[in-house]
Amino acid sequence: MGKNHRHQKNLKSEKAKVKLKAKKTATKLLPKGQNVTDTSFKTKKIIIREQLKSHEGSEIVSRRKLNVK
Repeated sequence: MGKNHRHQKNLKSEKAKVKLKAKKTATKLLPKGQNVTDTSFKTKKIIIREQLKSHEGSEIVSRRKLNVK
């Protein structure tokens, strides 16, 4: 039996596609708008319920009236 000629054509075309490469100079440089580092960040307060309670006079308390652990 003979080999399938259509199958061989497909293989040759796939190999040719692999050999194609883009220009190296165009891929290294970024446009001016994308070459900036985003330094923004979000924060949230941490609420500790034990520190919101009223404190006794014998406890050590900081300036902000929070107990020291």
